[in-house]
Amino acid sequence: IRSKFTPQKPIDRAMGEFILGGALVGGGWHEPFESKEQSFVYFGKNEHIGVEKALREDFTTTNASEKTQTTQVIYEYILTNRANVTHEVVLSEKLPISRKGDVIIKSIGDRPDTTTAEGEVHYKLEIKPDEKASVRFGYTITKPLP
Repeated sequence: IRSKFTPQKPIDRAMGEFILGGALVGGGWHEPFESKEQSFVYFGKNEHIGVEKALREDFTTTNASEKTQTTQVIYEYILTNRANVTHEVVLSEKLPISRKGDVIIKSIGDRPDTTTAEGEVHYKLEIKPDEKASVRFGYTITKPLP
Protein backbone atom coordinates (compact mmCIF):
# COMPACT_ATOMS: atom_id res chain seq x y z
CA ILE A 1 0.00 0.00 0.00
CA ARG A 2 1.49 3.34 -1.06
CA SER A 3 0.44 6.86 -0.26
CA LYS A 4 1.32 9.75 -2.55
CA PHE A 5 1.37 13.31 -1.19
CA THR A 6 3.01 16.71 -1.58
CA PRO A 7 4.08 18.38 1.70
CA GLN A 8 3.55 22.12 1.97
CA LYS A 9 6.68 22.48 4.17
CA PRO A 10 9.88 20.40 4.39
CA ILE A 11 9.66 17.51 6.85
CA ASP A 12 12.80 16.22 8.59
CA ARG A 13 13.61 12.53 9.07
CA ALA A 14 11.72 11.49 12.17
CA MET A 15 9.29 9.11 13.81
CA GLY A 16 5.85 10.04 12.54
CA GLU A 17 2.21 9.10 12.38
CA PHE A 18 0.19 9.34 9.19
CA ILE A 19 -3.41 10.44 9.63
CA LEU A 20 -5.96 10.38 6.81
CA GLY A 21 -9.43 11.80 7.39
CA GLY A 22 -8.86 11.78 11.14
CA ALA A 23 -7.87 8.08 11.22
CA LEU A 24 -4.38 6.78 11.97
CA VAL A 25 -3.28 4.84 8.86
CA GLY A 26 0.34 4.13 9.77
CA GLY A 27 3.46 5.27 11.48
CA GLY A 28 7.17 4.74 11.87
CA TRP A 29 10.44 6.29 10.80
CA HIS A 30 10.37 8.23 7.55
CA GLU A 31 13.04 9.86 5.45
CA PRO A 32 13.01 13.65 4.89
CA PHE A 33 10.39 15.08 2.52
CA GLU A 34 11.07 18.19 0.44
CA SER A 35 8.61 21.05 0.30
CA LYS A 36 6.21 20.99 -2.66
CA GLU A 37 7.74 17.79 -4.12
CA GLN A 38 5.65 14.70 -4.70
CA SER A 39 6.54 12.09 -2.06
CA PHE A 40 5.57 8.50 -1.27
CA VAL A 41 5.09 6.51 1.92
CA TYR A 42 4.77 2.72 1.85
CA PHE A 43 2.60 0.89 4.40
CA GLY A 44 3.26 -2.72 3.36
CA LYS A 45 1.30 -5.41 1.56
CA ASN A 46 -2.38 -4.97 0.70
CA GLU A 47 -3.96 -8.27 1.76
CA HIS A 48 -6.93 -7.63 -0.54
CA ILE A 49 -4.81 -7.84 -3.70
CA GLY A 50 -3.62 -11.29 -4.75
CA VAL A 51 -0.62 -11.57 -7.07
CA GLU A 52 0.39 -14.72 -8.95
CA LYS A 53 3.45 -14.91 -11.19
CA ALA A 54 3.81 -17.72 -13.73
CA LEU A 55 6.62 -18.37 -16.18
CA ARG A 56 4.99 -18.77 -19.62
CA GLU A 57 8.01 -18.95 -21.95
CA ASP A 58 11.71 -19.53 -21.43
CA PHE A 59 13.72 -20.73 -24.39
CA THR A 60 16.90 -20.01 -26.33
CA THR A 61 17.43 -20.14 -30.08
CA THR A 62 20.56 -19.82 -32.18
CA ASN A 63 20.82 -18.02 -35.52
CA ALA A 64 23.87 -19.54 -37.20
CA SER A 65 23.83 -17.15 -40.19
CA GLU A 66 23.90 -14.07 -37.92
CA LYS A 67 26.06 -15.84 -35.29
CA THR A 68 23.73 -14.83 -32.47
CA GLN A 69 21.86 -16.49 -29.64
CA THR A 70 18.48 -15.18 -28.44
CA THR A 71 16.82 -16.01 -25.14
CA GLN A 72 13.14 -15.19 -24.70
CA VAL A 73 11.43 -15.05 -21.30
CA ILE A 74 7.76 -14.17 -20.63
CA TYR A 75 5.96 -14.07 -17.29
CA GLU A 76 2.25 -13.63 -16.69
CA TYR A 77 1.06 -11.78 -13.61
CA ILE A 78 -2.51 -12.37 -12.46
CA LEU A 79 -3.80 -9.79 -9.98
CA THR A 80 -7.03 -10.45 -8.07
CA ASN A 81 -8.99 -7.82 -6.17
CA ARG A 82 -10.61 -9.56 -3.19
CA ALA A 83 -11.92 -6.28 -1.72
CA ASN A 84 -15.34 -4.70 -2.17
CA VAL A 85 -13.84 -1.49 -3.59
CA THR A 86 -11.91 -0.72 -6.77
CA HIS A 87 -8.13 -0.54 -6.33
CA GLU A 88 -5.53 1.22 -8.45
CA VAL A 89 -2.47 -1.01 -8.68
CA VAL A 90 0.97 -0.28 -10.11
CA LEU A 91 2.87 -3.43 -11.06
CA SER A 92 6.61 -2.80 -11.30
CA GLU A 93 9.19 -5.09 -12.90
CA LYS A 94 12.76 -4.73 -14.05
CA LEU A 95 14.27 -5.49 -17.43
CA PRO A 96 17.86 -6.73 -17.61
CA ILE A 97 20.33 -4.00 -18.55
CA SER A 98 23.13 -4.71 -21.01
CA ARG A 99 26.58 -3.45 -20.14
CA LYS A 100 27.92 -4.53 -23.54
CA GLY A 101 27.07 -2.82 -26.80
CA ASP A 102 26.76 -6.10 -28.68
CA VAL A 103 24.05 -7.46 -26.34
CA ILE A 104 20.55 -6.30 -27.30
CA ILE A 105 17.62 -6.45 -24.89
CA LYS A 106 14.05 -5.85 -26.05
CA SER A 107 10.88 -5.63 -24.01
CA ILE A 108 8.04 -7.93 -25.14
CA GLY A 109 4.58 -8.67 -23.80
CA ASP A 110 2.09 -6.02 -22.70
CA ARG A 111 3.20 -2.45 -23.23
CA PRO A 112 4.11 -0.74 -19.92
CA ASP A 113 2.67 2.65 -19.00
CA THR A 114 6.12 3.97 -18.05
CA THR A 115 9.73 2.82 -18.39
CA THR A 116 12.85 4.24 -16.72
CA ALA A 117 16.43 4.41 -17.98
CA GLU A 118 17.33 1.88 -15.26
CA GLY A 119 15.05 -0.71 -16.89
CA GLU A 120 12.09 -0.41 -14.51
CA VAL A 121 8.70 -0.87 -16.18
CA HIS A 122 5.39 0.08 -14.59
CA TYR A 123 1.90 -1.12 -15.48
CA LYS A 124 -1.00 0.91 -14.07
CA LEU A 125 -4.17 -1.10 -13.50
CA GLU A 126 -7.59 -0.36 -12.09
CA ILE A 127 -9.12 -3.56 -10.72
CA LYS A 128 -12.77 -3.65 -9.69
CA PRO A 129 -14.09 -5.76 -6.79
CA ASP A 130 -13.83 -9.54 -7.40
CA GLU A 131 -12.11 -8.84 -10.73
CA LYS A 132 -8.87 -10.29 -12.12
CA ALA A 133 -6.37 -8.55 -14.37
CA SER A 134 -3.37 -10.03 -16.13
CA VAL A 135 -0.12 -8.56 -17.38
CA ARG A 136 2.38 -10.30 -19.65
CA PHE A 137 5.93 -9.07 -19.01
CA GLY A 138 8.90 -10.35 -20.94
CA TYR A 139 12.07 -9.65 -22.81
CA THR A 140 14.53 -11.05 -25.34
CA ILE A 141 18.29 -11.01 -24.93
CA THR A 142 20.27 -11.32 -28.16
CA LYS A 143 24.02 -11.74 -27.93
CA PRO A 144 26.81 -12.83 -30.28
CA LEU A 145 27.91 -16.45 -30.19
CA PRO A 146 31.36 -17.02 -28.66
